Amino acid sequence: RDVRAWLLKLAPPDDRSFIGTDQKIFYKHNDIDVRPDSEDERLRCLENGWDVDDPQELQRWRDQEPINAHSHLGSMLLGSSESIPVV
Repeated sequence: RDVRAWLLKLAPPDDRSFIGTDQKIFYKHNDIDVRPDSEDERLRCLENGWDVDDPQELQRWRDQEPINAHSHLGSMLLGSSESIPVV
């Protein structure tokens, strides 16, 4: 619980996420209605089978895209080689 609390303090969830805390936190990554927001992200979508050039497919992609910027920030803090024992 301490690690979770620490991560949420350093990278609090966006108010639009299901665990948002109404702290007026808004991350640009979670502005789903303007994504993909770069050519690089557009190409990643296409490589993963999402034809985001088609308006209907783009909307389907946006509908399934999670509000998860805080998760990305937390993973940057933890890195990819740490492990946390769960008791």
